[in-house]
Amino acid sequence: MKRNNPHDKFFKETFSNKEEAIDLLRNALPKQILKNVDLNTLRLDNTSYVDEKLKESFSDLVFDCKYQGETDIKISILIEHKSYAPDYPHIQLLKYMINVWEANIKQKQTLIPVIPVIFYHGKQKWKSRKFSDYFKGIDRNIEIFLPSFNYLLTDLSSFSEKEIRDLYKAMTVQISLLLMKGIFNEEQFEKNIFRIFTGIDLLAKTERGEKFLTSTMMYMYYSTEIEPDTISKILTKVSTKGGEIAMTTAMKLRRKGMQEGMQKGKSEKAIEIAKKMLPKMSIKDISDLTGLPKEEIIKIKRSMLLDQKKTDVEN
Repeated sequence: MKRNNPHDKFFKETFSNKEEAIDLLRNALPKQILKNVDLNTLRLDNTSYVDEKLKESFSDLVFDCKYQGETDIKISILIEHKSYAPDYPHIQLLKYMINVWEANIKQKQTLIPVIPVIFYHGKQKWKSRKFSDYFKGIDRNIEIFLPSFNYLLTDLSSFSEKEIRDLYKAMTVQISLLLMKGIFNEEQFEKNIFRIFTGIDLLAKTERGEKFLTSTMMYMYYSTEIEPDTISKILTKVSTKGGEIAMTTAMKLRRKGMQEGMQKGKSEKAIEIAKKMLPKMSIKDISDLTGLPKEEIIKIKRSMLLDQKKTDVEN
């Protein structure tokens, strides 16, 4: 059973680590901001400021740090979910920043500035615009009534593999970004796996590296149709230790896949039994017999009634 958003999970697993987050932000922040931000004070804020409406667009990874030695600021890395660039990112960002500031007010804090950094790895190139560009036929007299703010963008489609290798120091960051950059072109991606993981010997021998490589295997499994055994064979050619980690993870994934398949089969069988029993038995008795929650059986009953009404109308 594939996860809904493995990209989000993999990104957070990697960049929740301070070292990787600093490496990413060093190349995301402009020089004039970077020289005043003390990245050594970077601290993960475990609060998410993404509400239910914004969840469809992105998720967030939030850090607190010091600016000019004393001012508290937040740097929010917003992971864009879609594989294409949105039409009005400023509107979503404005809602997001209001959520942050409302949280400040609720906690009786002074308002904390937010630097939004959008992380995007879709196929379509992202075209950045000013907020005022969305409005047609206006001049400066009208612009003063519009919100004026910007965002920073890391668009992986605009980076070559060489640029990623040159810009980012940590191998974990290089591998993560190369995986996320190529993940939507599966045929080409499979051909590139060997090159992406070249040089992982030392990394694979550390506890942290082993955890990271396991995470990459899980990410590739849940994001592509490439078989875990295929990936483990490729990684074995790159690194003996890396191959061992990959094979162990592949075995776990096979077992998990079998368990999920069995569970799905059991659930489908239980639903079929519930449908047959509904005209004859109470919802409580069906729940006791099948193990299905009463709420689910009620939904099944409603669905059956709707289907029956449609059939009656058609006839």
